[in-house]
Amino acid sequence: MRIRPRVRVAVQTLKALLNTQQTQLAQLRTTYGVQHPKVLELENQIHATQRNLDAELHGVTSANTSELAAAQELEAKMRAAVEEQRKKVLGVNKLQDDGMKFELELESAQSVYKRALDGYDPDHVRVRRTRGDISVVSRAVPPRKRRPNPTSSIADPGRDGRHRRRDPRALALRAAHQPANPVAGTISSGISICRC
Repeated sequence: MRIRPRVRVAVQTLKALLNTQQTQLAQLRTTYGVQHPKVLELENQIHATQRNLDAELHGVTSANTSELAAAQELEAKMRAAVEEQRKKVLGVNKLQDDGMKFELELESAQSVYKRALDGYDPDHVRVRRTRGDISVVSRAVPPRKRRPNPTSSIADPGRDGRHRRRDPRALALRAAHQPANPVAGTISSGISICRC
């Protein structure tokens, strides 16, 4: 228990006075007896001194109690402030961790895109762009069953190995009805191309 110096002196004085009065009371009782007026008066003084001492001690304890309550309130506020600061620090740490994670993800994505672009042929890009400018002039006709070449000799061995005589006029008619270029197209710049 913390006692202020002025209060400490008052308490010590009252305790010393009480001890002195109790010693005198013991002497007066042996000398005069219990019912003597001096003994009764000294007993009243002892009770008054005891009440004063109790009042001083009560004041000290109530002052200490209020100081203790104030200190406990201050401690609770300090604990709350420390907890709040700890949460803020944890929040900042989490934000820093998230930032570092996002930065790593960004670097990883950039390296993947760079590797993908490094492996991509720029000439391939140009070819794809120019292909969109091609327009088809005529559709390709699928090849028919193979027939003998009309420019070879008129007498061809057939499938059975025998020579057959072909009519030159029929061969000429057949050649006239077949398209010369099965696939032809133009680029938008006007250059003709043919895929044969």
